[in-house]
Amino acid sequence: MLVKVFLLGRPGSGKSYIAQCIQRFAETSGWFVHHAYDYELLQAMFLEEESKNIAPELRKFSHKGPESHRGFDVIDFSVLDIALERMADKVGLEVDKKQTSPEDKLFLIEFARRDYISALHKFYNLLQNAHLFYIHADIETCIVRVHQRVKRGSPYGHFVSDDIIRAYYQKDDWIDGRLQKYLLDIRLQGIHVSTKEIDNRGSIQQLIQRVREAVEEYFLRETEGLPTVSKLVSQTELAE
Repeated sequence: MLVKVFLLGRPGSGKSYIAQCIQRFAETSGWFVHHAYDYELLQAMFLEEESKNIAPELRKFSHKGPESHRGFDVIDFSVLDIALERMADKVGLEVDKKQTSPEDKLFLIEFARRDYISALHKFYNLLQNAHLFYIHADIETCIVRVHQRVKRGSPYGHFVSDDIIRAYYQKDDWIDGRLQKYLLDIRLQGIHVSTKEIDNRGSIQQLIQRVREAVEEYFLRETEGLPTVSKLVSQTELAE
């Protein structure tokens, strides 16, 4: 069995945390898991630009945030498309390699955009029977969580500036309903994509329960062996 899950939502909404939860659920049941996220591609592009000492007026990124996190703001938003195209190619190759393997396979594809129609279209060949999870959290909550994760130094503690979150990510086409129309249109073309919104404005315990329910509903039917909430939540996370 091969399952593709797209995790969408604002920076700080909890996509990476949810991806880790889903990965642990799946691996407990013996699945192979591949987690792809675009921030590492964007950061590599930013660092390459820095290393080449590109003239400031030609740069597509600007340094922002703690030096230790090598944070940045995007100046030229065309790089977002480039990163997604590269990620779609990489994930596509991984899916092709795993097509004939006997084990169950889960691909987690994570990114934040305000135009998900254009973004998802880059993954058009992977959309058939995919699951789309939109992680909902308000702007101010996302900003607080970004600062918390940077301070905590987690592996997914990516810095995204307050200005970018408030400006670029203020609205998206999931929120305004256009994405649902796009998905309906492609269903008429014979491509089925299931959707679910996961509310992440409560406690971590509530979030994990919602993720577990989504996992059970969409692709993991035999769930007796899944980790309990207590095994998935660290003391640091409980304190927050």
